[in-house]
Amino acid sequence: MDHWHESLENNWDILEGNILEQNSFDYYESMGKEEITGLEEYHLDTPVYWKNLNDEEKIEMKGRMIGGCIDIITELFGTRFDKTKEFIKKYKDDGIIWYFDNCELSMEDLVRTLWKFKDNGWFQYSKGIIFGRSACCVSNSGLTLKSAVKRVMKDTNIPIILDADFGHVPPRMTIINGAYATITSKDGKGTIRFELK
Repeated sequence: MDHWHESLENNWDILEGNILEQNSFDYYESMGKEEITGLEEYHLDTPVYWKNLNDEEKIEMKGRMIGGCIDIITELFGTRFDKTKEFIKKYKDDGIIWYFDNCELSMEDLVRTLWKFKDNGWFQYSKGIIFGRSACCVSNSGLTLKSAVKRVMKDTNIPIILDADFGHVPPRMTIINGAYATITSKDGKGTIRFELK
């Protein structure tokens, strides 16, 4: 990239061991752009707005982060590589913050996947869930990300944030799996602060 976006500078800083507080960005790239050289900058054209699922004025969550691309996590579910229950049990006193981004799942697939995770006890010690901006929001029944998540999670008291700055849609915050995090969402803006402990 000819001129690095702040998100890439942050990523480099974190890789060098400078753990920092990351703040939500002002704009994101709503549609992919044609790459000619591969060095093009992001085309930031849409205002960033973090959403609190139940329209809470402010959400603050603290806990140990685990997650990633939900399309891949659902494929690992129940295999010999699935050590999720061991992880959440080990860190239950810290509490768990799940983070997910969706690349290709339809909203109906997302409902089934979240139900499967919930039914298997993955959200047992959750202090919060945060979803990045989805690259795909296809639905055959008119579901949105908000309505899909509410359908599964409405009977829990878990605070949930939508459309945060990570995942398949740039720019992206850097997430450190296994780190202890404090995440705040208020008035459409958010912060993530990590501690390595």
